[in-house]
Amino acid sequence: MERNAVVIDTGARGISLYIKYFYKDNRIFN
Repeated sequence: MERNAVVIDTGARGISLYIKYFYKDNRIFN
């Protein structure tokens, strides 16, 4: 259970970072 929670937390952080960089790129292109 704890391992799964850590994996989910890490995945959520990765997704949030990906969204941050994605929006930064959109700002530059737009």
